[in-house]
Amino acid sequence: MYEMLSALNRLDSERSATMTRLATGHRINRAADDPSGVVALASLNSSMTKVDAALDGNQRSQSVLNTADSTLQEVGKLTAEIERLANAAADPNATSAEKAAYQTAVDQNLDSIDALITNANFAGSALFTGTNGITGTSASPAYTDVKVYNAANAAANKVFNVVFTVGTKVVTVDGVAVGTANAAGDQINFASAGYSCSFTVANIAATVTSTITVTAAQGALFQLGDSATTQTRLDMAAGITTAELGDSVNGYLSSLRSGGTNSLTTAGTKAVSIATKASSQVAIADARVGSFNKFQVGTSINALNAVKEGLTDAIQNIDSTDYAADTAELQRQNTLMDAATSLLSLACSQQSNVLALLLK
Repeated sequence: MYEMLSALNRLDSERSATMTRLATGHRINRAADDPSGVVALASLNSSMTKVDAALDGNQRSQSVLNTADSTLQEVGKLTAEIERLANAAADPNATSAEKAAYQTAVDQNLDSIDALITNANFAGSALFTGTNGITGTSASPAYTDVKVYNAANAAANKVFNVVFTVGTKVVTVDGVAVGTANAAGDQINFASAGYSCSFTVANIAATVTSTITVTAAQGALFQLGDSATTQTRLDMAAGITTAELGDSVNGYLSSLRSGGTNSLTTAGTKAVSIATKASSQVAIADARVGSFNKFQVGTSINALNAVKEGLTDAIQNIDSTDYAADTAELQRQNTLMDAATSLLSLACSQQSNVLALLLK
């Protein structure tokens, strides 16, 4: 009788554990269920938390970059309109009245560009002003219009040694040839040590050795992965105000304003070439934002989703209830419980009959 009661208690405990697994969907509901599994789950869940946080951050980054993209597209429309107006004013058959009307429209477009750039924000944070821009400065007037598009997340300023050799027209950065400058105003682009930069060679009359310095810890900071080691900086304000579009040799877009050195009513104006270059610069700035969004943030999201899928599978393999197996096990336990209960009832009945005989 005692052995039968012990077996019933053990069977009831096993059935209770099976029902708990079926009710919760978890194979491990307490550490005693699988001590090593608890440790593995803790590690996997910690990794999952980091991945989820990184995905949230990347999705927010996409929203920021999409907002910047939309703003730059509007700026591109305005610079294209300025280019059209400059070409119309350059027509020798354009009257003074028409040129004055074109000039008024140019002034309004210039005001709109600066307003868009100044007021663009995401969740109250400015997109194209402040430390979202990366400062690059040249120690020589021969190198101007320094722009830094991407920067390593460095704590100290980065200094590049730049040399233009007048005989070969070759430009080197830290001893590596990065391009040639055949005319004043040629733009040089280079990428080095985690930085992507450009500058204008304003003087090709002599060999010039100088430096370009990039200020540390500036630019819009983005984290692509689940750790700080994946952080990178993007210049969201890469020279797209009217005072920066253009170049130091031919002039800047702001010089097309009424009374400016390149206004539409000025003789010998360079308005068309300046407006054309400004349109190209805005398109390139927009392309850089779009490229970063697609190939950096978008790729990071795809990679993180793949990691999340793997972690989810691993967690489920360790912790998820096998409903088919546990349902079958519960049926077996219920059958055994019913049989054991019937046997116990029969045993108790027999003992009662024996006791009744003894008492007669």
